[in-house]
Amino acid sequence: MRLKSLELHGFKSFPEKTVIKFDAGTTVIVGPNGSGKSNITDAMRWVLGELSSRNIRGSKMEDVIFVGADGYRPMGFAEVSVTFDNTDPTNRIDSPYDEITVTRRYFRGAESEYFINRKAVRLKDIHELFMNTGIGREGYSIIGQGRIAEIVSKKSEERRGIFDESAGIAKYRFKKQEAQKKLDATEANMLRVADILSELEARVGPLERQSRKAREYLELFAQKKEVDVALWLFDMQRMVRDEEKTKSDCAMSQHELEMTQDTENRLQSQSDRLFETSQDTKLESEKVYESIRQRTERMHALENEYKLLENDAVHNGSQRENCQAEITRLQENLENARQSLVDADREKETVEKTLTDEQNALAEIQQQRETVLLQMQEKQSLLEEQLTEQKKHEAALMDVKLRYNVLQNTMQGHSERSGSIGADMEKHRAELKEIDGQSADLTESIEQYTDAITASEKDAEAASRTLLELREKETQQSRQLSSVSAQKEALESRIQALQSMMDHFEGYNNSVRFVMNEAKKGELPGIHGPVSHLISVKPEYTVAMETALGAALQNIVVDNEEAAKAAIYALKRSGTGRATFYPLTSVKSSGRGKDVEEAARYTGFVGFADTLVQCDERYAGVIGSLLARIAVFDNLDNATVMARRQGWRVRAVTLDGQQ
Repeated sequence: MRLKSLELHGFKSFPEKTVIKFDAGTTVIVGPNGSGKSNITDAMRWVLGELSSRNIRGSKMEDVIFVGADGYRPMGFAEVSVTFDNTDPTNRIDSPYDEITVTRRYFRGAESEYFINRKAVRLKDIHELFMNTGIGREGYSIIGQGRIAEIVSKKSEERRGIFDESAGIAKYRFKKQEAQKKLDATEANMLRVADILSELEARVGPLERQSRKAREYLELFAQKKEVDVALWLFDMQRMVRDEEKTKSDCAMSQHELEMTQDTENRLQSQSDRLFETSQDTKLESEKVYESIRQRTERMHALENEYKLLENDAVHNGSQRENCQAEITRLQENLENARQSLVDADREKETVEKTLTDEQNALAEIQQQRETVLLQMQEKQSLLEEQLTEQKKHEAALMDVKLRYNVLQNTMQGHSERSGSIGADMEKHRAELKEIDGQSADLTESIEQYTDAITASEKDAEAASRTLLELREKETQQSRQLSSVSAQKEALESRIQALQSMMDHFEGYNNSVRFVMNEAKKGELPGIHGPVSHLISVKPEYTVAMETALGAALQNIVVDNEEAAKAAIYALKRSGTGRATFYPLTSVKSSGRGKDVEEAARYTGFVGFADTLVQCDERYAGVIGSLLARIAVFDNLDNATVMARRQGWRVRAVTLDGQQ
C-alpha cells in the first residue's frame, strides 16, 4: 500500500481545490511558519476519521472550513480525499479495490459524510479498513507538532495502543471489545427478557379470563354484524325493488303523458296563441305539482326508514344488554361450579341412604303381600269346604222334603195310621228346622268369608299399588343415583386430572418444576413447595388472593438460606431459569402498621388478605410478609374511597380481582 495523492477543497487554508501528488520516493513540503504545512497533516488525520477538534488545532469542528480572506469568500463546506495504491501484493489492504480513495465532507451545522471510492460508508468502516496499518486516526504514521512529547509523557496503558497498532493486533483487540460489548448487551437483554417473562406469566391467568370474555364479545359482535348486514341487504333489496317499480311506473306515465300531449296538440292545433300559452302554463303547473307530490312521498318514505333504523338501534342495544347479562350469568355459573363436587357427594350419600330405606320398606311390603296371599288361599279353601258342606245339607233338605211329601200322601191314603205318621212328621219337622238353622249358619259363615275375601282383595290391591309406587320410586331413585354417580365420576376424573397437574406442577415455570422434581427425588432437601400449594382459600376469596399474590404464587418456601442456596446452584447448573425462595428462618411478617389498620374502618372492608387464607402455622411468617399489608374490599368504589383518604399508602384489592 502506497500513498498516492491528497485532494483538499475548502479545508482550512485551501479554499480552492488543491491536489498534492506523492510519487515514488520521499516527498518533503517546506515553507515558512504560518504557510499551512501543518494543515496538510491535519487534513490527513481528519479525512481518516479524527473527531476531536483539539487534535487538528481547532476549538470546534467548524474551524476546518475556510473562513475567508482578501479576495476570497468563506466556504460552506470542507472536503478532503486521500488516495492509496493497493496493488502491492505483499502490503495489500484487505479490500477488493486496487486503488482506494477515502473522502470526508463536512457542512456547517451538519454531520460529516464519509465515502470509500465515492460510496457512502460509516466511520466505523473506515476505522476497520485502516486498522493495523499505522495510518488511522490513532496511528503512529502521522506525528503532528508536540505529538512525540505527548506520546512519551503518556502512561504505559495509554502508550499500549500505539504498540498494539504497530504490532498488528489493534484490529483484533477492537473486534474483541466489540464482541464483548455485544455479549454484555445480549446478557442484559436476556436478564430483561427473564424479568419481563416472569412479570407476564403472572398476568396469564387474568388475561386468559379477559381473552375468553373478549372472544365471547367478538362472537356476539360478529353475530350482531351479520344480522345488521342481513337487515341492510334486505332493506337494500326492498329499496331496489321499489326503485325499479317506480321507474316502471314513471316510464308508463311518461308514455301515457306523451300520448295525451299528442292528442291534445292535434285537438288544439286550431286554437289561438293565447289559449296555447295558457295551456302550456297549465301543463307546467301540473308538472310542478307532480314533482312536489313525488318529493313529498319520498320525504315520507325517508321518515319511515329513519324510524325503522331507530327501532333497530334500540333493539340492538337491548340485545347487547342481554348479551352482557348472559356473560355475567356465565361467570356466576363458573363460580358456583366450584361447589358442585361437595354438593354432589352429599347428595349421593342422601340418595344412597334413602334408597336403602326404600328397599327395606319394599321387602317388608312384599313379605306382607305374601302373608295376605297365603291367608286368602286358606280362606278360599275353607270357603270351598263350606260350599261343599252347604250342598250336602241342601241335598239332605231336598231328601227330607221328598220324604215329607211322601208321608203327607201316605197320611191322606192311610188315615188309620195318622198317629204314627204324625209323630214321624213332628220328628221330620224338627230335623227340617235343625237343617234350616244349620243352613242359616252356613249362609252367615259364607257371607263372613266373602267379606273377609273382599277385604283381603282390597288389601292385596292396596299392597300392589304400594308396590308399584315403590318400584317407580326405586326406578326414579336409581336414575337419580345413576345421574349423581355420573356427576361424581366426572368430578372425580376432573379431580384426578387437577391432582395430576398439581403433582407435575403444570402451569408453573420451568425453574419451579425443576426444583420440585429434584426435591421429590431427594436431591434438594428442605423444600416445602410453592406458596400456592401451602395455602387454602374459600371460593369467594380466590380471585382476590390471586390478584394480591400475583407472581408470588410460584415462589418456593424452603427451610433456611442453605436450602435456598442449594436450589439456586442446581438451577444454575441445569440452566432451567430463575426462581424466588422464601426461607422460613429469615422471612417474617413486619406487621400492618397504623395506616393499614385504619383501612378496616371504611365501608366495604372484607378483611386483611392474610386473615382470609388458611395455612400451617409454620408458614404464617411468609404469608404475613406477603399479605398482611393488603386490604380486601367488596368493590372498586369502596376501595378507591379508602385508598384516596389514606393517601394511596395502602394497597387494596377487590373480590372480583381489581387492584
